Amino acid sequence: MKPIRYLLADINSEYVFTSDYDRVKSKNKKEKLFYIRPCIEDRMFVCCLVSDQEFVPSIANGESLPSDDRYTIGEYKYIKENYSPKVAFSQTIPHRASDILYKLLFIDLDDPSSQSRISRRKILENAVYDRWIDYGTIHAVTHHSFFCVTGSHEDVRKSVINPFLTEYIEMAIISLAQRSTILSLSAEAAKFVEGIEDNKTNKENLGKIEDLQKKYAQAQSQILIFDVTPQEQGVELFDMLTEQLYIKENRQYLDALMTTLRDVANISHERITRNADNILNRRLALVSVIGVMLTLLQVLPTFIKFSILKIFNSNESCIFIKSCILIIVIIIVIYKILKNK
Repeated sequence: MKPIRYLLADINSEYVFTSDYDRVKSKNKKEKLFYIRPCIEDRMFVCCLVSDQEFVPSIANGESLPSDDRYTIGEYKYIKENYSPKVAFSQTIPHRASDILYKLLFIDLDDPSSQSRISRRKILENAVYDRWIDYGTIHAVTHHSFFCVTGSHEDVRKSVINPFLTEYIEMAIISLAQRSTILSLSAEAAKFVEGIEDNKTNKENLGKIEDLQKKYAQAQSQILIFDVTPQEQGVELFDMLTEQLYIKENRQYLDALMTTLRDVANISHERITRNADNILNRRLALVSVIGVMLTLLQVLPTFIKFSILKIFNSNESCIFIKSCILIIVIIIVIYKILKNK
């Protein structure tokens, strides 16, 4: 990250950042381009700290609810509101808490992007970390945001604000790096899977698959770590980040792809090795035939001379015929072996 931060911080940097690969391929020599290949979706991930003394109490047990209705069925206002139909604006209890909180967490400018009370209740239950809600602090994690909403007292700076701005945001960066790494490796692995369907598993592709396996092993030891902090609250928030960014599901998909590639690579390696052995056997058989032929060429003149002299001797004739038959059989056997290879 340091080189990228240095380039981004340098206002007078000569580098131009681009995600247009065609521009990189057709650039002139004087243009200094820094190509960034997008790995995740285009929507920006937002980390935000809100310091407001009244916000958390208003969504937890706001004064708009009668006192005997607060904490009914053990839930806070922003959850409880979604159990009843939304009332008209002329009445006193609209779905204001859940609307405001949902719009904040999902960066919605107009109406909430979820208009289902059942769906919104489940989303808020999964997104809000309410460990310190009665102390006026909540954390929230969605697929594209990480929020801390707390009070404005000076005593929350050390216990809430500083940890969020340092440790917890770094955890979000680690989670995004994990997601980007998994998606990038999955895209590379998918290309090789397409090559398998097209029967392109040659030696070059096997080498690339091996390199991809090495990259994945390095990522597992350097990036795909899940014990980032010993702090209990940090562990729970990191688990929420991992869940909201679908890291577990994406990693399972990547593991399945890598297992498939490993199995195919092993089978292809065995096939290539077997073909290489067959070619070697053919060459050795060919050398054997050539050796036999050279041997025959050396002994044939003497053998013919000996046979002509002894042709009228029945015993010598029998030996001659048997020798010819043996030579023919050897040649036929070698030919059959080469043909079967």
